[in-house]
Amino acid sequence: MNEQLSEERLSGPAETPGDDHADGNETSEQIDTTPNVTGDAPAANTNATNAQGGNQPVRRELILIADIELDGDVQSRVDIDETAIKEFAEAMNAGAEFPPVVVFHDGATYWCADGFHRVRAAKQSGKDRIEAEIHEGEKEDAILHSVGANVAHGIRRTNEDKRRAVTILLQHEVWRGWTVREIARRAGVTHPTVSAVKKRLEELALGGKVYHPKPAKKGVSTG
Repeated sequence: MNEQLSEERLSGPAETPGDDHADGNETSEQIDTTPNVTGDAPAANTNATNAQGGNQPVRRELILIADIELDGDVQSRVDIDETAIKEFAEAMNAGAEFPPVVVFHDGATYWCADGFHRVRAAKQSGKDRIEAEIHEGEKEDAILHSVGANVAHGIRRTNEDKRRAVTILLQHEVWRGWTVREIARRAGVTHPTVSAVKKRLEELALGGKVYHPKPAKKGVSTG
């Protein structure tokens, strides 16, 4: 019997929103401001499937690994775990079964949205195809799915991974207009995490410091 195996093998228990503050130093770590996906692409279809719900997969089938685009803009993790890839490849060679990866197909390209490690592991194990849940959508639909992936399964996200996901949303010309609550829901993080990342991005945009005026005292004219 094939062992049923998912990326949870390395993750331990599923993360909870409170994990955002696990390092006890939420606002002091450097924020990766590299991801910027506004580009020339149109705003993503916000009805696309994502970790918090949406349309059902169009279909599930084996697709060529060579046809899957592992784009750095779509990957919401800071780093790729080479040890995990090696362990997954060994498990695949031993006959273990993994959940299908998630891709978005725009008619020409299969954009990987969830399963970057599994795709690399399958390739490393000598496979040329992998099972995938295929959704109709563009690159930005894949990005929107990716920022909320691995909340309840998969390799446990680091705090840096969570902040990168939030940064991706806050740097997008449309998504940054969402409420803090909606961004937190999409990225699978707490509201304070979103607020902290947003404040830091504002500080960086203004040369490292942002002036937050105090509210005027009641009865005192500010004019």
